Amino acid sequence: MLRWRDFLDKFRPAGAPGAAGPHGVPADRAAEAAAELTPLLRRLDTVQDAADRLRAEAERQAERIRADGLAEARSIVETASAAAESVSDAAMAAALARAAADAPDDATVAVAALRTRADERLPEYVQRVVARARADLDALSAPDRTAAP
Repeated sequence: MLRWRDFLDKFRPAGAPGAAGPHGVPADRAAEAAAELTPLLRRLDTVQDAADRLRAEAERQAERIRADGLAEARSIVETASAAAESVSDAAMAAALARAAADAPDDATVAVAALRTRADERLPEYVQRVVARARADLDALSAPDRTAAP
């Protein structure tokens, strides 16, 4: 009984040229590869073209997105710089206003210094006045020695 394998071996490609081998048909490997791969490669060519178109469109879109992002970033930086200047100016004005409100003017400083000096010297002046007054009272109450008895 003939088996399938033996039957299929009759159609097995055989190398040409070369030594005589078992029965078979001569094989043309280049023609077989071309016949087998040409339709597939044609389909791959169209797929490759589509991929190239997609890649080019993606690169154009990425460039647009990058340019838009760069423009937006510049706008944000400019807005932030302007806002920073105005916030800085406002903070400086508020700090100067607080400092002006907290700091006394020159006249107030002079009066405070004068009060401090007066408070420091007042006890000495009081002692002098009291001593002078006692001396004057003692002089008035003392018997007159210049008058003749």
